[in-house]
Amino acid sequence: MKCVFPDCNTSVQIGLPLCSVHLKTHYQVEIRSSSIVPNELGLFACRVFLPHEFIVPYQGEILTESELSVRYDENDTAPYAINTPMGIIDGALWRGIASMVNHSNCGNCVTVALTENVWVTAVSQIADGEEISFNYFGATSDNLYEFVPGIHSTY
Repeated sequence: MKCVFPDCNTSVQIGLPLCSVHLKTHYQVEIRSSSIVPNELGLFACRVFLPHEFIVPYQGEILTESELSVRYDENDTAPYAINTPMGIIDGALWRGIASMVNHSNCGNCVTVALTENVWVTAVSQIADGEEISFNYFGATSDNLYEFVPGIHSTY
């Protein structure tokens, strides 16, 4: 797939629909070698993000529980699936930029489900150059979620 920016013919593998140059320009993030073991790549801030600030959208196919269970058998995990009011968003096939956010028990962001969008959102200040991460199994404190209505669970 090609980058969606006008006059950009760069091929995009991860971070759809933008190439690495336009990811940095549009969202102020970039994909680099991860500092979180055992991951090879991760998403990094190219500026300071403040708490409650939207970072990148979480994109993918919207599935029902039954569609997800057909795609992943009971012994398999759905590593890029997030439960939202719209259904389950599975980012595995589409590999949007948010699929590059790695797991950390002490993540600096959460997923926030709004009416029609899900965003990776900062819960603490994220420094320029810091890896963006969230706890794949939910936050350790409910008060992280008080700032915006919605659900914040991952599969």
